[in-house]
Amino acid sequence: TESTREEGWTLPLCWSAHRPLPRLLHRVPRPSLSLRLAAAYGVVRIMADGGAGSSSADAAVAIAEQQLDTAAAPRPTLQNLVATCNLTVELDLKTIALHARNAEYNPKRFSAVIMRIREPKTTALIFKSGKMVVTGAKSEEQARNAARKYARIIQKLDFPIHFTDFKIQNIVGSVDVRFPIRLE
Repeated sequence: TESTREEGWTLPLCWSAHRPLPRLLHRVPRPSLSLRLAAAYGVVRIMADGGAGSSSADAAVAIAEQQLDTAAAPRPTLQNLVATCNLTVELDLKTIALHARNAEYNPKRFSAVIMRIREPKTTALIFKSGKMVVTGAKSEEQARNAARKYARIIQKLDFPIHFTDFKIQNIVGSVDVRFPIRLE
């Protein structure tokens, strides 16, 4: 078997494993240096290549730190929020579908009324049990306002509802991390 020598020790190669570290190559134009930033176990190390001495390396590291500090951190944006609530009353879905605007009900396809409003642009699934699911909101405040609007629409159809148990069930967001992610 092959082996490698390291500080007087002979180690079999089968004991070693290549574990690449996450790295970032950052070029500083003046002084002309390449900085390699490697992160492992919560520690970031900076390696400078191509400089004339330690003073140019120190200057390059200072410039790189300044540039990295001023770089804007990626900020996630919310795409969709799903919330549920309970209206605490048994509902007649046919009545709601016939008398409410932007409401559809096809019991052969789905056993809930699908209702939409424009502001905030959301969709509600209203079930016979009085449970309601609101989707399409971009924030918790929008989801709560939309749920209250749907509840008010149903209340105006003479259902004695009580708006309770509002809860966020799911949040979907996205962020641009500005580098490719290899999914293997």
